[in-house]
Amino acid sequence: KFNYRIYKTSEREEHKLILDILEQHRRLTQELNAFKLFDFLINSNWIEIDIEKISNHIISLEFEKTSGNLLGSFVSLSCENEIFIPITVKLISEIHNDFFSNQSKINYKNYLGNSWCFPIHLGIIYTFSDDSFKKKKIVNQLKYWQEKNSYMTMVGPHFGLSRDYDDFLIWCSGGFFGLLSCLFNDNDEMKIYLIQELFKIIEKSRSEYKISNLLWVMHIIPSTNVGQQYFKKVEVEIKKINSFSYDKFLSPPFLNADEGWIEEFMNSNDNFPNFGQLKALNNDVQNSNKFNRIRTACKFLTSEFVTEEMIELITKK
Repeated sequence: KFNYRIYKTSEREEHKLILDILEQHRRLTQELNAFKLFDFLINSNWIEIDIEKISNHIISLEFEKTSGNLLGSFVSLSCENEIFIPITVKLISEIHNDFFSNQSKINYKNYLGNSWCFPIHLGIIYTFSDDSFKKKKIVNQLKYWQEKNSYMTMVGPHFGLSRDYDDFLIWCSGGFFGLLSCLFNDNDEMKIYLIQELFKIIEKSRSEYKISNLLWVMHIIPSTNVGQQYFKKVEVEIKKINSFSYDKFLSPPFLNADEGWIEEFMNSNDNFPNFGQLKALNNDVQNSNKFNRIRTACKFLTSEFVTEEMIELITKK
């Protein structure tokens, strides 16, 4: 009587009830598990819901305003159902209108999401957009973040800063650039840029620590003449190591390997693939639609651990 109205199920007014419950709930607390809420509503047979309308209502009421959990919930929902992707991209875009003032709205509760979400978010916005001017602006934003966001490049051969950053350069930087390459998959110039940045790390690494990043370069290389030049450059470096594992090439490390992985690679003697085999892999990635690529990025943003299946989403074995 005081907080709600009368709702006629015969006139499909359950939707109004849900919106009113959310509004009254917000007067009491900002806490809301949006993931569980939508999981319940979608799997309920008694109501037809307008996901976009309810999502916009939740966002406008500023649930999880200070915790940063709301974005993580929508990103997680996008992993499960692509209907949430446009809503999530819109939310990310609004945050990036003034990213550094909106950092309190970001809490992925994992290393990759919290530490490296800025360029991944840009990649998601880029992938979803059909506006060539906007896409060019995003490319410039990412390059600015990489080159000028600090007194040194964000991902570069800055060994010795900390053990964690050294581990990131060896075991994560290649996969990180591989993920960005997947999001910028229609932009060969961007792929070459990522390769060039990755080679800066490779050139300053010890020989055994070059392997992971060299394998990731092979997955980023575009199927062009310039790409073939970098393929030959990788081949020269691999021949110096005098070993190769085709299985490990198909599934290179991304935060899920250690010194034992290097030892296994060094004991392998497989044939090095040719550029034609590489082009076939690249074609698989090119043929994946934008929703699949965004869902892939969402998994990396919200998952506590990087799995073989997640790496496969990038490399498209």
